[in-house]
Amino acid sequence: MHRFSAAGVLAIWIGALMFSCTAQDETLVPEIGGPNLVANGDFDVPGDGVKCPFSSWTGRSGQGGQYTFKLVAGRTVKAAQIEGTVAGRGDIHTTDGFTVPAGETVRLRFWSRAENMKGGAFVNLEGEPNDDGWFKLNIDPSADWKLHEVRVKVPKGAKGQLTPRISLWIYHFGTGSLFIDDLSLCVVKPDPAGVARQELDRLRVWLHSATDAKSKADAASLNARLDAALADPKPETVEPLRKDVLAAIGAGQGSDGSFAVGVATSLEKVFLDEPYRGAIAPALQLSLARNESESAQAIIISTGKELSGLTVEIAGDLTNEKAATLPKSQVQFNLVGYVDTSKGQRPYQSSKLGWWPDPLLPNAPFTVKAGELQPIWITVTTTAQNVPGTFNGKVLIKSAGTIRATLPLVVEVFNVTLPQKPVFATFALGASPDVVAKFYGGDPGEKIMERFAVLAAQRHLPPVGLLNGWNWKAPKYPNKPDGSFDFARLDRWIDVLKSNGLTRFPIAVAPRFKKFGGGEYSSDFKRELGAFVHAYAEHLKEKQVFDGALFYNIDEASEGLGEWEVCKALHATVKLEAPGLPVVQCLNEFKGVTALAGHADIWDLYFGQYDQAGGPARQKAGDAIFLSVCVWPSEHPNLFIEYPALDARIMPWICQRMGAKGSEYWDLFAGWNENAANPDWWKSGDGTRTAWKLLAPTGDGLMIYPGPNGQPISSIRLEAYRDGVEDYGYLSLLADRSKTDAAAAALLKEATHSLVTGVTSYDLDPKKLLGLRQRILQCLSTHGE
Repeated sequence: MHRFSAAGVLAIWIGALMFSCTAQDETLVPEIGGPNLVANGDFDVPGDGVKCPFSSWTGRSGQGGQYTFKLVAGRTVKAAQIEGTVAGRGDIHTTDGFTVPAGETVRLRFWSRAENMKGGAFVNLEGEPNDDGWFKLNIDPSADWKLHEVRVKVPKGAKGQLTPRISLWIYHFGTGSLFIDDLSLCVVKPDPAGVARQELDRLRVWLHSATDAKSKADAASLNARLDAALADPKPETVEPLRKDVLAAIGAGQGSDGSFAVGVATSLEKVFLDEPYRGAIAPALQLSLARNESESAQAIIISTGKELSGLTVEIAGDLTNEKAATLPKSQVQFNLVGYVDTSKGQRPYQSSKLGWWPDPLLPNAPFTVKAGELQPIWITVTTTAQNVPGTFNGKVLIKSAGTIRATLPLVVEVFNVTLPQKPVFATFALGASPDVVAKFYGGDPGEKIMERFAVLAAQRHLPPVGLLNGWNWKAPKYPNKPDGSFDFARLDRWIDVLKSNGLTRFPIAVAPRFKKFGGGEYSSDFKRELGAFVHAYAEHLKEKQVFDGALFYNIDEASEGLGEWEVCKALHATVKLEAPGLPVVQCLNEFKGVTALAGHADIWDLYFGQYDQAGGPARQKAGDAIFLSVCVWPSEHPNLFIEYPALDARIMPWICQRMGAKGSEYWDLFAGWNENAANPDWWKSGDGTRTAWKLLAPTGDGLMIYPGPNGQPISSIRLEAYRDGVEDYGYLSLLADRSKTDAAAAALLKEATHSLVTGVTSYDLDPKKLLGLRQRILQCLSTHGE
């Protein structure tokens, strides 16, 4: 479900996007900018624009909307105002285009603010690369002036033009006022001296952050060399110094200088074939509540030699000053694996085509190529029984049984307990046992599927298709001799998922006969569906899980196929037979929300369509909202491998701000069938570069990989999603506390008005989220539970 073909809506192409890439180093690369390519981008020149009062721009209204365009006082001198009185589509766009050679990087920068604005707004780059747009940036509806800045690589034109002509469009799809000022778009190139200075400054920070250097004399010598290099920074001075600084740091960590150990958060995607630009720290630190998992990374960095046969392990239980322990069994290690994204096309821009980190491979001996690195994923999981406190341990990096380096591990368990069952409702619709059985050549008793189901449920994306008792046009399982339904196989999965935090699940999913065939929405069909829904609902009440049950109406129902009227009829059938069973409706034709109002209890909307679809109005009317993602709309946040890990983690934070009660995803196992001929895909013979064949868009619908001996392999994105759901638990506790606690109220406001500012707008710096999470933990812990 939810694999939407965006043909005719959005160009499918490969490019590069720099504003959210290479989380190893969140500092922008120093650059040299060219002239502004947008005429009158500051809007300070009045004149005869086309249907707007500012020169070089054109204003338009469409899709039944009513918009006016004004030149008003701006952030600096004048600004453009787009004011909507009736929602539809209003836009301003550059009257004359401009050309940029393909392959060049352009920087788009502008300021915006909003007044009484309802509905979405974004900037689109259009023209010869694709008339419908080849890059889109959502506009934050902030009431204060806010800077937007992004770097984009220009693709070839749709007809192969090497210097395509580009136009810039600003769209407003709602009501209220949107103000734009000081807009520029220019070609940017790296500044070699600035880049060298940035790298040398980083090396100095590393040297000062290390627990020790080879000797004080070596440290002094390296600092002197850094001073000399910084006096006249040149690119060729960087690599020799990097190697020597890392060797000194590694020696201080216990190695022979052939490698050093860095640290990274779980929100950093570290590339094994790029120079390391992350942190060096005296210890790896983690903070978490009870009943929670949290991860971080230790980075093994070769200083120039190949490293083989390395292993990592924890040196016994972690202990605190009171001799309490955090058992080593609650610390898990995985090797970060890599998949190749260089083949295929995608409906978004990629910051890099090549090896991207995603699968979390089993802990095993590993090799690091000369000059490369290998991240180790470290996850600590607590239970309700763990005592609060700060626990200390050591990560050991060994070779042939000999300790080569140590990294202190510090875990702070706060006096906060998250509920076993998440307060945020989540589920995955796909993940069929048939896919598992096909990949492994069979699955007697569905024991392998159970392992995958448990892992997914523990990451808060349970495969609830296992609880769907409806098979397209008839019940999945045969009736008993007395004519009643046999729920035995469903009960098995109810019990498995219930014990692992099950929240919501569909007891039946309506078929799409009009699109895929296989049946008719006849009176007999509706009668049999109604009878099954009634019986299953009553059974779930006996099992005491009915409070999580749903009926999932036609997925992405289309007006053109006449499915909206069918949705109304199926809604009536379900409400007649099970009045208390909520009906979920997912649409990608956003106007269907208004058309089907009154015929759904929960609206499953895409983040990028929430405002346009009228999500706030349905919430005001008393309906619930789920916010979800799929391949389209492909703007951030989303779950593609090439998107920042922050995207997966921030989604529940956005849902908390918008009042959304849950989220679903369309599948967990997409792409398995294309890899059936290569069951040992993780053994490529090239270290952790795997042989997994990715479908494009990369990672869409793929959250779990099939591992050795029927063991599931999680992904960085799934772990980040889990962390976001657990963060939602913090926010719920914080919301309760904020009613009587000013400090909690201030933190909640920061989460919902500073970190997250809209349904697709949020702070892109992962340090902001992690820092705020830490302060929330401290607040909740300080004030008790």
